[in-house]
Amino acid sequence: MPLSLFKLEDLISFADAARLRGVSRQSITKLVAKGRFNPVSIGGREFLNRMEVESYKPLKAGRPFRNDPNTAYMSPADAASTLKVAEKPSVKYGTKLKKKK
Repeated sequence: MPLSLFKLEDLISFADAARLRGVSRQSITKLVAKGRFNPVSIGGREFLNRMEVESYKPLKAGRPFRNDPNTAYMSPADAASTLKVAEKPSVKYGTKLKKKK
């Protein structure tokens, strides 16, 4: 982000950002590497916007719930209708299939 959009008082170091968030400096570095924060480089040092650090909300960790509408999971009925196939198998489980000659 261009430096002209920030006042110098609004920029903080990674260590200050870590203290502000209550995490380690390495955690802030990982968030920067993942693209969650946009660092500003001044004289070979990198700084973060204080407002960006204060307003950051971490993503929900772990595997998403199956019924969460914001996930890519679908019910078997939704998958069947999307793929335009029968929801129930055409062969009952436990029955033997006839061999073709």
